[in-house]
Amino acid sequence: MLLEILTGPDIWRVQQPNHPLIDGVLWEGDAVMLLGSEKAGKSILGMQLAVCLTSGAPFLDKYPVTAPCSVLYIQTEGKESEFVERLQHMHRVIPVAEQKFARIFHHFLPLDDPRTLDQVLQGVAQLPEPPKVIIIDSLYTSMAGDLSENIAIREFITQASRLLETLKTTLIIIHHESKEQWEAGKLLER
Repeated sequence: MLLEILTGPDIWRVQQPNHPLIDGVLWEGDAVMLLGSEKAGKSILGMQLAVCLTSGAPFLDKYPVTAPCSVLYIQTEGKESEFVERLQHMHRVIPVAEQKFARIFHHFLPLDDPRTLDQVLQGVAQLPEPPKVIIIDSLYTSMAGDLSENIAIREFITQASRLLETLKTTLIIIHHESKEQWEAGKLLER
């Protein structure tokens, strides 16, 4: 790996310009985590992001989408029927651009496993255009490893980085904040 150290007037040079997908919210190449408690609406927010990104409608009716783009939504928890029902409700307000919206529904899809990621990449290669944004809903059901183990998290990050680099995409990961666990009157650290 060659590291370039910039000095003098070169410190102002930008090696990779930052292009917004949603003004003030999301940029090309970002890796973002939507974190919240259970039933806080994280999946709905992720779906709204996807609908706005594919249609070009302003996100939350406030933040401009710079241009419609393709999105892959990977749902690894919940009910597929509930996802489709929510999408239909959103479609009544913001038309879903079906040709730019792709989805995978698979309970417990271990994206930290290189073989699984290979299958996802093969599927993406069949799409009319590669996704500019990939939304993974949710982290804990997208890993074979344990979230409390550093090595498992590192493997997920390795595979997520592979996804970012291979597809030149933006990644949004939806995750539940951990719940406090108590044992014998003491808070357990996770």
